[in-house]
Amino acid sequence: MKNICLRPFERRDFARLIAWIDNEQLLYQFAGPVFQYPLTEFQLQQYLAESSRFPYVVMDCISGKPLGHAEVYRLSATRGKLCRLLIADPGQRGRGLGQELVGELVRICREEFGFHQIELNVYD
Repeated sequence: MKNICLRPFERRDFARLIAWIDNEQLLYQFAGPVFQYPLTEFQLQQYLAESSRFPYVVMDCISGKPLGHAEVYRLSATRGKLCRLLIADPGQRGRGLGQELVGELVRICREEFGFHQIELNVYD
């Protein structure tokens, strides 16, 4: 049984993501140099406008509660990368949701985007 489902990230999700990213270190770990702290709606509008980015809200399949954020980034017609992965609630971490998230994103990359090569982008 799936624990997580994905839906497209939209303007209505901005305030939630901004609230989740409550310090500069977390923002950099989450997004690298893509955003500047504090995260703002303006930055997120620009982010959504980029045609190579496909951001998602990570949802609990049963409750429908938002759990996090994830992005597929198109590098070329056959290559993509997984980035900006976040399970927002520290209490939900360590349950295998991140592993399930990566698996679902890989499936989307292969089946929906037709990528042959997929990278995982992380910041320490």
